[in-house]
Amino acid sequence: SKYVCVCATIWRLRDGILPTCCLQPQMSRKLQSLVTARITPSVTVFNMCLTEASRNGDALQCEQWFRRMVWSGSAPDVISYTSLISSFARAGDPDRAERWFKKMQLNGVQPNVITLNSMLDACAKRGRLGPAEWWFHFMEDSNLEPNQVSFCALLNACAKAQNPKRAQVWFDKMLGYRIAADIVAYNAFIAACAGQANVAKAEELLTEARATCLSPDLVTYNTLLHAWARSATQQEGQSMFPGKMHIFALHVCF
Repeated sequence: SKYVCVCATIWRLRDGILPTCCLQPQMSRKLQSLVTARITPSVTVFNMCLTEASRNGDALQCEQWFRRMVWSGSAPDVISYTSLISSFARAGDPDRAERWFKKMQLNGVQPNVITLNSMLDACAKRGRLGPAEWWFHFMEDSNLEPNQVSFCALLNACAKAQNPKRAQVWFDKMLGYRIAADIVAYNAFIAACAGQANVAKAEELLTEARATCLSPDLVTYNTLLHAWARSATQQEGQSMFPGKMHIFALHVCF
């Protein structure tokens, strides 16, 4: 029966269909046995392995599958490279992500919006606002249309860099692209303000979000509490902070 199962797996892999069981942790072992047996899975199958490893946040495994894909003679496509770049973005390793992006270009594979969003995300996680902005302009120069994910990544970079002025610039540019801001974008903008203890602007953004029928979440209120805490320490003393904290604690709980 074990022989029959293996044959069925190989049959379906040759047809470009990945069995449901291969989406589980044993996927790596099954495909490793195919590679060892010199049975070459299709590009689609390798891409599913890369995507799964990337989603699991395992950049090293993703990189190993990519190398096995190349070794097997399969040509990586934009999905292959994007999954690999995304895995290092999730790991907060923009340097490794950029190295693979350059290899992608050298091999003549054109990036798409998802690829460049991954580069933006990699920079945002490290608070590298300048490089993130460079990648955004690269996206525009490549005639690729930025989306909400692109702008949210930039706003997250502004938040990490504690730069509310640049956050305002990118927030306005997002609206200029006629992309509606969601609560994730507002949270990132509020976080940028919180980093500089700009309570007035943070509260203004909360009011604006509610006016557009967005529902603030736990991240919103926690970020506002952070803004008030910094403001209380730097400017206002401890006089008004406890009262505001009590009011927003009620919002968070209920």
